[in-house]
Amino acid sequence: MPGNIRYLSCQDKVTTAMNFVDAHLIRYKDKDIFFHMVFKSSVSMEDHMYDSPCFIYAIRAEGAISNPVEQIPIEQQEGALMRCGSYINQWNAVKPNENTEIIVVKLVADLVHKIFSEIDFDPIQNAQKSLLTIKANQGILLQRYMESLLFYFKNPAIVTDDLAYLKLKELVLLLLQLPEQDTVKSTLLQLFNTEQFSVVQIVEHHLFDNFTVAQLAHFAHMSKATFQRKFKQHSNLTVQKYILSRRLERAKQLLKAPSKSVADICMECGFSDPNYFSKVFKHKFGKTPRAYRLAEY
Repeated sequence: MPGNIRYLSCQDKVTTAMNFVDAHLIRYKDKDIFFHMVFKSSVSMEDHMYDSPCFIYAIRAEGAISNPVEQIPIEQQEGALMRCGSYINQWNAVKPNENTEIIVVKLVADLVHKIFSEIDFDPIQNAQKSLLTIKANQGILLQRYMESLLFYFKNPAIVTDDLAYLKLKELVLLLLQLPEQDTVKSTLLQLFNTEQFSVVQIVEHHLFDNFTVAQLAHFAHMSKATFQRKFKQHSNLTVQKYILSRRLERAKQLLKAPSKSVADICMECGFSDPNYFSKVFKHKFGKTPRAYRLAEY
């Protein structure tokens, strides 16, 4: 394929084990920068981005971006700036039987620092704490930018190194227009600095998210066995039993207030199966959730 755009086949690392329909990338010299990926239905992407943070944008998708300490929902035509670290991206189709489509832009260190020097981007005084993930919704500006990238993916012959670099620089300038600019600037300056989180921090921040132990271990860049062992140094329970106990205690507290239904409490506390929720709640507290609520009034 001509120009700086390459088609990604099933053997490419970026698409392996994903239910992808179509995938291309735009390169700057020897660096892969812009990725356009289309998937069948839902997709979960586990990334260890310790050398290249990225910006990810939902063209036709909705889902969530999770880092070690938070889960951020992303709607269609929204994006997120992600610092170096470990992430799990979960994407679903917006409409039934529709494909899922995203664009990912890798923020390569030497190129980003070059852009910073060209726009006189220096550290600011009294900067806000940088975030691991910043949600971006710049409306029409960001939409038009992504539409221009789609145009280049469809017209590979016109893509040059200079054009690829200018498109990356344009994205940085757009990000600097996001609200809460002090936080955005601080985060951009810390893009390539990783933060370490303990196993306890990771578990505590994802108590009510539906992640497996293996996925929680991914956030810590550990194997499942290592994560379990380190967690047991802080608790006499396994990760699964600890999470279950905390969820049930939370449900118990919520059941004391009549403002929420048992079904809503079940979902809010991380239980996808109401029958399982009722069973484990009764095993721990001696009553079903409904019986417990009735006994409180």
